[in-house]
Amino acid sequence: MMRPIYLYSMILVCFLILNACETIVDEPVETCTFSETIDNDTHPYNDLYQEILDEYVAKGIPGISIAIESPEHGWWVGCAGMARIEDEEELKPCHLFHSSSMVKPYTATMIMRLFEDGVIELDDPIRNYLPDEMVSQIANAESVNIRQLLTHTSGIRIISIENDLGYVQ
Repeated sequence: MMRPIYLYSMILVCFLILNACETIVDEPVETCTFSETIDNDTHPYNDLYQEILDEYVAKGIPGISIAIESPEHGWWVGCAGMARIEDEEELKPCHLFHSSSMVKPYTATMIMRLFEDGVIELDDPIRNYLPDEMVSQIANAESVNIRQLLTHTSGIRIISIENDLGYVQ
């Protein structure tokens, strides 16, 4: 079965967002440090990605940050705009955005649109859309389905996750 990357991303985002995190970071990060494997200058889409972020800031978004990972090109991490409007602090990739529960309705809507388009089934196990190495690290991932993630009945609890970039999510 072909596992499209957007479905991996959708399920992972759903999994991370729809489950509560207990670790809350209120203090700003003082310094930015990234893995040596991130080299935006050699990424083939560096200029395009940065141009898109800059366009959104030019349209009025105070600050925007994104991290993109692909098997072919690795990580690209970029941002544009300000972290703090009050003192015009430049936004850096290490700054945190507290979206809290604001993103849940958007994620659920995206999943329901995929369902309506026949791309996914709500009762499909998440293992159908995630790589095996990810499934092996999630308790009950073999039996948890998309509907359970959406209704917070999966039994999966996330305290915190530190990704390869050192971010706690």
